[in-house]
Amino acid sequence: MELPQEFVQKQKEGYRWFSWVAELATGDEQIETYFYKGKNAFQGSRFFWQTPDRSFSLVGLGQCRKIIAAHDLYTTLQQAMHTQQATYCTQKITGTGPLFFGGFPFDEESKVEECWQTLGRGLFYLPMWMITENQNRKYVTFNLEAESENELVQKWHEGIGIWRELVESTVNKPASSLLFVQQEKAVDQWVSAVEHLIKELQTATTLKKVVLARQLEVQSKITFSTDTILANLLKQQQNTYTYVLEAEQTTFMGATPERLLAATTTEYATACVAGSIARGGTAEEDDRLGNELLNDHKNIKEHHVVVQTIAQALAEITDSQTPSSAPSLLKNRDIQHLYVPFSGKRKKESPFLQGIQRLHPTPALGGEPKEMAKKWIRTYEPTGRGLYGAPIGWVDPRTDTGEFAVGIRSAVFTEKQGTLYAGCGIVKESKSELERQETRIKFQPMLRAIGGNEG
Repeated sequence: MELPQEFVQKQKEGYRWFSWVAELATGDEQIETYFYKGKNAFQGSRFFWQTPDRSFSLVGLGQCRKIIAAHDLYTTLQQAMHTQQATYCTQKITGTGPLFFGGFPFDEESKVEECWQTLGRGLFYLPMWMITENQNRKYVTFNLEAESENELVQKWHEGIGIWRELVESTVNKPASSLLFVQQEKAVDQWVSAVEHLIKELQTATTLKKVVLARQLEVQSKITFSTDTILANLLKQQQNTYTYVLEAEQTTFMGATPERLLAATTTEYATACVAGSIARGGTAEEDDRLGNELLNDHKNIKEHHVVVQTIAQALAEITDSQTPSSAPSLLKNRDIQHLYVPFSGKRKKESPFLQGIQRLHPTPALGGEPKEMAKKWIRTYEPTGRGLYGAPIGWVDPRTDTGEFAVGIRSAVFTEKQGTLYAGCGIVKESKSELERQETRIKFQPMLRAIGGNEG
């Protein structure tokens, strides 16, 4: 495949970044197959993203540009987006071209635990190769930077060679399960923090809610397989955003039901997912539990706090918005939630990343008021969160569009060790043991994916 002559011409005109976009034959190959095929050449620099309705998916392979920051990753990424706008791209198709994918930290001021390594402060990168599936059509993007024509020619041929090898390679079907042992971490400290918080909320005049998270550690005799866990998540967890972000030896991945913010050029859309209960073993039990959730005072109150706060935040970045409706049930494999969607006409001069900052963390993952709850979490939560509960997703610097979800139902893995996270919203009516049981339910999606157990 020859280097497009338009690239040579654009390089002479001063362009230094290039994105080649082409449509792929659809075929029967699932998009995750490209993720698996990229393991040999790109392990440690892959990403995966799929929306709940599975109409839009991304696979990223290799790092053409890496964005990290010790502080204020939002500003650093915004600056990188500004420079990336000067990319020559062969086609303008949603979800293709020079996209950045990654995640922000939950709280830039909090401690970073060793298990997160280089991911602890957040990471974004522009992939070398990216495969996009949008409404059953597949596209490939090849991103490259070149300061000279010779460098452009060299990088083009090297990249095309890598792509050919990847396409022609075969992939072994990921194993169905991994053997591991598990142990809940800092349980006594977490229960004590919950009970201390409940007492404070019962007398507080301003603080209404705080979400407290805890960890479950898993260990294996062999390195945890990202491919195996991803294959199981895709099979087991319907109606969720499925995501993977690799950074050298560390991987953050999960299946979350919660959208944070999606942006088109004209609209913002978000959702409230707060209040939860287990799924039933039979249809009758499932309906009974769902109705119990819809009428539970504690969960309705918690949900209402989130709805109000999201609506206020969305009002600051939109000119008009759809009125909120009564909550419905959002049902996942292991848990069901109270759910209300929101959308609104995007204000002019309303940067996408500023919208992310305005919404994060919603009271569903932080609390209310936001800054007071974050400080409480920072002070009393036994373990650091890293990217758990934080925005993860993608952004197109040319159009300032994209989508971010909330990084829950997730785990971070480093070789033979993994750390699962789960949290629950604490209000003054909460009971510590019931909250602990709720987090156990929320551990299940990742435990099931690791073990391959569909029961």
